[in-house]
Amino acid sequence: TKRFDTAADKQLVYNTLKNKLSRLRPYDALVVGDDAALLFAMKYRQELFPDVPVVFLGINDPDLAQRAGRLSGFTGSVEYMSYQQNFDLIRQLFPRTRHIVAISDNTLTGQGDQRQFWQSAGQNPTMDYRLINTSTLNQDMLSQILQELPSDSVIIYSSFYEDAEGHSYTINEGARFVVEHAAVPVMRLSTGCMGT
Repeated sequence: TKRFDTAADKQLVYNTLKNKLSRLRPYDALVVGDDAALLFAMKYRQELFPDVPVVFLGINDPDLAQRAGRLSGFTGSVEYMSYQQNFDLIRQLFPRTRHIVAISDNTLTGQGDQRQFWQSAGQNPTMDYRLINTSTLNQDMLSQILQELPSDSVIIYSSFYEDAEGHSYTINEGARFVVEHAAVPVMRLSTGCMGT
């Protein structure tokens, strides 16, 4: 869903599933592993998966998970990012840090990451917190912003799947871009591209 998120893409998924499910025995359960997949299951449950229990995981938006959890037959877990623990680690590793800068985007994953970032930042008023939203910037603008970060900054790389020009990035491509243009430490909250 990070690269194929148009209405036409979603309609193709719907049509394919509707066709397959019309020919198969009903599933015993449905497991969805992303915010977009959960929204899809919530929207089409009665039509495509009636009376099938839905288990969700890998959900970045706690509010979405709570809404789904209130629905009959839905249960699952949120992928809580370890912002607080990373803030503590930043203070230990880089005691001169004054600015914590999150890299995120407007994908559903990014929106959930942003909510969690701001909730955690609110518990730590001693730092200056900033969000760079890659969905609103082209590559040149993002490169310049990263290059101009103060030396007492640390970046937390949450999500960078898209930019304002419509480019799509894998986790490793986004990490490479950030590391190549920033002269400050970059922290990652999950294992993808660690050590890059």
